[in-house]
Amino acid sequence: MKPNSLLIVRADGNETVGYGHVMRCCALAEEWQARGGQCVFVTWSSDSFVLAMLAPFDIRSDTAPSGMAMIDYLSKRNRGPVWVVADVGERNVQFILQARRCGSKALVFCDGREAKSPADIGVNAARNPRYACIRREIVAVRGKREIPERARRVLVATGGTNNGDLERTICRMSADAAAKHQMEITTARRDNMPKLLQWADVAISAAGHTAWELACVGLPTALVTIADNQIPVAERMVEAGAAISLGDVSSLRRWFADPVARTAQRDAGLALVDGRGARRVVDMMLAEGDQ
Repeated sequence: MKPNSLLIVRADGNETVGYGHVMRCCALAEEWQARGGQCVFVTWSSDSFVLAMLAPFDIRSDTAPSGMAMIDYLSKRNRGPVWVVADVGERNVQFILQARRCGSKALVFCDGREAKSPADIGVNAARNPRYACIRREIVAVRGKREIPERARRVLVATGGTNNGDLERTICRMSADAAAKHQMEITTARRDNMPKLLQWADVAISAAGHTAWELACVGLPTALVTIADNQIPVAERMVEAGAAISLGDVSSLRRWFADPVARTAQRDAGLALVDGRGARRVVDMMLAEGDQ
């Protein structure tokens, strides 16, 4: 990496829009800093979880959604190469345009479909999960977990958005599917995900960024889509054999009692998302920047 290389990331998150966009940007920023680069996040988010995730980085607040003034300021001050990352590209078209006008290279995280913004590089994990950017604390619990004869510990993860009704419905379905067997069911806590991923036998999850994290750690998963941009993720994981689509109580009951199917999902998930996505994206950025 060239001296004084700066990465400017434009990403937002809260309980309404979700946290996956910030999570994958954090994974990329971790890798960038590990290589000796500098990283600045520009965000309007004041969410406590987002600010905690961004604590290792320089954070700049900008009330303007495009962050135009901030990118001008940061680009002019920096003495080395500048890269700008926008997530999601279609919401940050003007931000990317301004980056290009400042002479910066640009990368867009595409969300389930190709971005329509003028970027030097676009990354679409749904098309190629090898580029799924997973945070280091999640990669650290990756491994060939034991698959019990019967799943008894269920992690329910419906994403950062407020989905209380959906969570309650899934928890009831899981309890009904357990029949007379003892079952522990817990909902995901954002501040304790690594431990929960180790604790759980299976997960029932929305098909957002968390789905890639579940695949990366080899946790057998049933997916539900709660937004259009999650459909390609669910399709890719089911096609690869790393997850099933959430069905009815009967299908859950069969899944809980089928260690062969869950072992196959574990292995498929580990093969699909290997935790090196951020490394590959930074390699791609540096190769582009050296041209």
